[in-house]
Amino acid sequence: MKETTDDCCGGGTVFGCFPDVSGKRNKKRLAEPEAKPEAQQNSQHSPGGSVQAFYRQNRGKSCRKIMRFNGYPNKVLLYPEEGWARSAVSSYWTLTPTWWNCSKCKVVEVTGTRKYTTLAKMVDTDPGSLFIVGSFNKRTDPDFKLYLTSNVSTADFNMGYSITGSLECGSTKNNSFQTTHFAVIRRRDFDTSRP
Repeated sequence: MKETTDDCCGGGTVFGCFPDVSGKRNKKRLAEPEAKPEAQQNSQHSPGGSVQAFYRQNRGKSCRKIMRFNGYPNKVLLYPEEGWARSAVSSYWTLTPTWWNCSKCKVVEVTGTRKYTTLAKMVDTDPGSLFIVGSFNKRTDPDFKLYLTSNVSTADFNMGYSITGSLECGSTKNNSFQTTHFAVIRRRDFDTSRP
């Protein structure tokens, strides 16, 4: 019985030719790898790939752009400072810029079952820095200054934060402000409340 050779095998045994179910040789060659986009190649060769690229590209960029990329409303997680003398209730804020004025944003403080809402002023000080200044209709420490920056450390970024900062509360009448909370905004891929 004479054995027939296919073009793909070239007369010898090649790992690219496997027998078919019917017993005939497969005439397909192994497809050459297609050229992949650069982002996919980087994600395969470097640990963390696209996440680390996101960190390098967005570190020091405008906080407003990162917040827009994360999607509105942005949830600001507040962690009490150790030096703050009062008992801190677990709370968070949501930030949503207004559509009629780009320098204003709606701030909602959620503490347990209570919600306080106000309009605050957004001020870009440096590239990568944003101040949000306003006041709630509360008796104690009604005024606040929220400082946010996209110059996050690698450790904070690995924890899932794209923006970090600090919250100062007090009163503008008495000029008594003190740092009360460490503020963070999670990256979109780390935020479990988003779909």
